[in-house]
Amino acid sequence: MAIESLIVDEVTAEHAFGRSDAVVIQLWRAALNAERLAKARKHNERCKAQLGRFAVVTMFATDSGEFGADISEEARRGVADLVRWSEGVVTAAVGVVEGTGFLTAMIRAAGSGVAMVARAKYPLKIVSTVPDGAAWLSTTLRWPDGASARLVRDVEALRQRSLAIG
Repeated sequence: MAIESLIVDEVTAEHAFGRSDAVVIQLWRAALNAERLAKARKHNERCKAQLGRFAVVTMFATDSGEFGADISEEARRGVADLVRWSEGVVTAAVGVVEGTGFLTAMIRAAGSGVAMVARAKYPLKIVSTVPDGAAWLSTTLRWPDGASARLVRDVEALRQRSLAIG
C-alpha cells in the first residue's frame, strides 16, 4: 500500500491547490484571469513560507478534455509576473495542458511563449499529460525511483477531489 503524500490546501469547482512532497500542484478547471492568478500567487507564497524552494505542476483541464480558448493579455501579463516572482523559489515548473487538436496545441505553444518572454530562470516545460510532466520533472530534478509515479497519483487524487465538488 502506497503512502499518500498529497496535502490538499484548497479545493473548489474551478481550482484545486495542493502539495506532493516538495512539489506544489495547481489544478485549473477555469481559464486564468487576474483574480485566479492572485490566488495562485498567494498559494505559492504560503508554500514558500512552508517549503522554501519547490517545483510546480500547473495543470489545466476540463471535463470535456479541451481547455479554454484565447488567453487574455491580462492573463499573459499575470503569468509573466508570477514566473518572475518565482525566481529563486521554484526549482522547476511544468505546465500540463491536456487535450488534443489544434486549439490545445496552440494553447501549449502560447504557454511556452509566455514563459520565454518572462525569461524564467528555472527549467520550465509545457506538456500534454501529467505522466509526461512528472517524468520530465523527475529527470530534471534527479528524483529517486518512484517519485514520479507518486506525483502522478497525487495529481490525479487532487483532480478527483475537485471533480467531486463540481
